[in-house]
Amino acid sequence: MLRLISRCVLRRRIVSTTCLRQYSKKEGVTPWYLTMVDREPKQSIFQAQQVVLPQESPQSLATITDQLKERLGLSDIIVFDLRGSDFTTAVAKVSDFMIIGTAKSAKHCQSCFVELNGFLKQEYNSVAYVEGNVNAREEKKRLRRIARKSNLGKSWGANSSPYAQGFQNNSEAWFMIDCHVDNIFVNILTEDRRKELNLEELYAPENERHKYQHPKDAAETEQNVEEGDDVLAGLRRLAYQRRQYSTISPTLESSKKLADLLSNEDFNATQAIAQSKNDHSLHLLQTVVDSFANQTVPVADPKKIEQWKAVFDSFWPLVLPQATASLYWSSRLRFLKMLNIANKTAYPVRRIITDYLLLKRSTGFPLVQDDFLQFLQLVIINLSVNPKANYWDLVESNSDIEKALKLFDDLNDETLLKDELVVTMLLRTMVLNDEKRTHLHALYEVVDYLMKTRDLTPTMMASILEILGGIKDWNKFFQFWELGARDLLPGQDYRPWAEFIKIIVNSNDTALMNKIVNEGHLLWLKRNEVEMTRSIGSQLDKLFEKLDPQGIAFKTLKDYLCS
Repeated sequence: MLRLISRCVLRRRIVSTTCLRQYSKKEGVTPWYLTMVDREPKQSIFQAQQVVLPQESPQSLATITDQLKERLGLSDIIVFDLRGSDFTTAVAKVSDFMIIGTAKSAKHCQSCFVELNGFLKQEYNSVAYVEGNVNAREEKKRLRRIARKSNLGKSWGANSSPYAQGFQNNSEAWFMIDCHVDNIFVNILTEDRRKELNLEELYAPENERHKYQHPKDAAETEQNVEEGDDVLAGLRRLAYQRRQYSTISPTLESSKKLADLLSNEDFNATQAIAQSKNDHSLHLLQTVVDSFANQTVPVADPKKIEQWKAVFDSFWPLVLPQATASLYWSSRLRFLKMLNIANKTAYPVRRIITDYLLLKRSTGFPLVQDDFLQFLQLVIINLSVNPKANYWDLVESNSDIEKALKLFDDLNDETLLKDELVVTMLLRTMVLNDEKRTHLHALYEVVDYLMKTRDLTPTMMASILEILGGIKDWNKFFQFWELGARDLLPGQDYRPWAEFIKIIVNSNDTALMNKIVNEGHLLWLKRNEVEMTRSIGSQLDKLFEKLDPQGIAFKTLKDYLCS
């Protein structure tokens, strides 16, 4: 029966193809499938531009650019040099090089970021920070939240709701990535989104900005505006005007006045500026942040801390522009961290949970992993600089971490605990560098959990060994080290041997050093065929030098291990 059906389908295809060829000969029409090779590729407004690296740029810029072009398949790549420029944008103050490239789709943008992040981790031991990495689930939740808050869900139809509009445009994407390498930033955009934002005009030098303007769009706008009477023309002008980015800020005068007032801490006048002009530009917000950082006398008075916070909030917009939202949030986090460093009692770390993490999430912007890392870093700084910190300070800090972690429901525990930096910093929040080596009991629970997963990288293992060695819990230290060691096959022992030996050598504990020699721990280097790297050999030399300064007692063992 199946053979009969297949024959019928094949015969029908042959008849259809034959009829189409006969029709084409009679009518003189060329079938569409024969014209595919004649189609010209889609032209791009950036196609004539080539990848030109700035002079005296670091080698990392060329490496990352080659990775984007050759490995990830981005096209129309342009590199802008922002060093020593007069740009007034916030990102130009933290970036030296800006790379812009076009991806084929939103999915291509996502995969490019994943691949680039993995490349940066492997090549430069750096974790990239990204804005724009929003999945469909997060976007769906954000649009629903906007519809509820605006109370317009009932009046909108099914096709005109922001929910529907959001998913009609989900084929476009924009990823802005801070590589954390030589101040290099990367923008990955789809083609239509790149034309829409026109970031080239933002970062191009003054003498080259004309290359990236859109005269065609401007002509169409002008033509549409000229039609109709004066009233309609004005309305059309408002409707059709295109938002163009520029490095010349219209609020420079207001910014200079605001900086002068803040230098004298005239908070009443600054509040008057915010209320009268209702100007919530990023440049003014950045002026508040820079003015606080540049105070001649560091701000420590609790009352002034609250006044500075009130000034910053007065310039914070109620609705953030999507194109520059990441810059707003980075400025806010930087300002709050400075408040905490200025006076840890007046502005403790826990206030960042409500003033940043909760605010960011409640306004529809997803929390990312870097937000959690920044929070953990601030907790570690507060504990390390406090000479009176004790066990209960650790308990209080980890209670704050637990509250913050609950806000990251989109990043589940398994995802966070697989990240090397998260694990390292989380463990460091459970230990004090005091003489008593105070630590939480939860430290062992986290270590036991990681031991059960058996999905640890060498970097994560080295961090755990360092912390266990720092509190001198050698029983747990060796228990963790020997986990699964006997199940390893030759050539598959990727444990951090150099760090293991280094921690024991730095302990200056002769009994401990004799233990790893006499009990045969070092023989696993040969049994598991571990590659004898320079770092491992250097630590072995230090070990045997401390145990046997004359180099006689352990000469045979040393020669065997290093052979």
